[in-house]
Amino acid sequence: MVTNPQAAFSGGVFTAPVKGVYYLSCFGRCETQACDVTVRVSAAGTTPAANAGTVEAAFGTDLNEKWEGSSGNIGAYWSSHGVEFVRLLEQGQRVAAVMESGQGDDCLYETSYWYQHFNAMLYMRLN
Repeated sequence: MVTNPQAAFSGGVFTAPVKGVYYLSCFGRCETQACDVTVRVSAAGTTPAANAGTVEAAFGTDLNEKWEGSSGNIGAYWSSHGVEFVRLLEQGQRVAAVMESGQGDDCLYETSYWYQHFNAMLYMRLN
């Protein structure tokens, strides 16, 4: 039994507390013209980073048009995206959502609505 599941998340990185099949989901709202969120998995003891670790999923956009957002902000590039997947993780393997468009202007938009989510749920424990 995992007694403290919150301890598995630290600094935006999920570390599998036990070997098992996990349901993982990552959602975000982009605020820039180009936004690339890549979900990477790395070996136990190493932290996924841009261009490091195995690419498991990705989402984002490359918008070419400005539009008026609900707040009346003309020129906003807002778009919501997400991905869900199931993955076998060994104990100690790490998962992270990494901003990596390469343009240096990736930006996630956050308000009181809580657009950004990164969740992990143990679906089946394996020994």
